[in-house]
Amino acid sequence: MSVTIDLRVVQSLIEGGGYRVKMDVLYATGIAPEIFVYTADCNEFSHVATPFDIENIPYVTSEEAELHGYNYYRKAGVIEDRNTVESAEAYSNYTKERVAFLAREFPKAIDGFEGTNDYTYTG
Repeated sequence: MSVTIDLRVVQSLIEGGGYRVKMDVLYATGIAPEIFVYTADCNEFSHVATPFDIENIPYVTSEEAELHGYNYYRKAGVIEDRNTVESAEAYSNYTKERVAFLAREFPKAIDGFEGTNDYTYTG
């Protein structure tokens, strides 16, 4: 299995001060495009999903997450506002690295790690 994630990153100035980083998954193959994890209680971005998160955290709206008592939910986009250029760039770079890591690790976790193996050892 191979994974491809096409990510659009838009960086812009916020009127009145600040720096915005907006990321959206435009297209994904081999993985769900909803790779950004949010906390349900405050609807804030938490992190880029791990392979475990993709398999176990639902893709629902914030309202559905609250209704069903989920702690987390996933979306295909994130908007982050920062006070300095350095902070916005650091956030953007780190998040892009995590997306690249997910694209590399998801196939390994799903195809290569999960499963049951039986071994016999004799001495």
